[in-house]
Amino acid sequence: MAFYRFKKNKLWIWKAYSRELKKIVAWVVSNSNTFKKLAIKRGNCVYYADNWPIYSEIIPENQHVVGKRHTSLIASNNSNTRHRIARMTIRTKVVSKSEEAVDLTMRLWAYFEDIGNFIKEQNNFIIYLWLTLPIILILIVLLLTMSIFSYLNYKSVIIMDNATFHKSQKTKNLLHDNGNIIEFLPPYSPDLNPIEKKWSQAKALRRKYSLGIRG
Repeated sequence: MAFYRFKKNKLWIWKAYSRELKKIVAWVVSNSNTFKKLAIKRGNCVYYADNWPIYSEIIPENQHVVGKRHTSLIASNNSNTRHRIARMTIRTKVVSKSEEAVDLTMRLWAYFEDIGNFIKEQNNFIIYLWLTLPIILILIVLLLTMSIFSYLNYKSVIIMDNATFHKSQKTKNLLHDNGNIIEFLPPYSPDLNPIEKKWSQAKALRRKYSLGIRG
């Protein structure tokens, strides 16, 4: 496959796709039409390809099976590559002239195309997220707290409803330590909480436009 906006600047990717393993087993990235590099890399094997002159020049006749009927798998793989990798989409804005960048992209594509590798990395990510989630939540709370306190004057009066986390000792200590005064609303008194009016408006818009939680 080849891609780049201008034909004279095409960057070629020669791929070897195993019909038995059903995956990419080798590739060569080059600014010139150098299929020979891939042929040397793969060595003695049978090549299923079309009748491009370069194939007949390099591949021995007894190793070359000509015909589109045998190239459907690699054609499908090329299509998937262009579909899933932005830099390989025709007329894309993220095409790179760097052979190294394209080669690294191919490495990632070939690795994650294997469902076993994808599941392994997915599980690793879930484990990593599970282990780091408490730290992430603490950082979020700290950032939100710093953001809120940056808008509060010393000895501000904080009026809150009776949510459990509002009444936790940690919340009270945090606000008191910053010189703030806490006042809780009477139970079941949303009419005294101005923000409830905004929630009411948001719910009315959801009903009007039949929106779900995620829009």
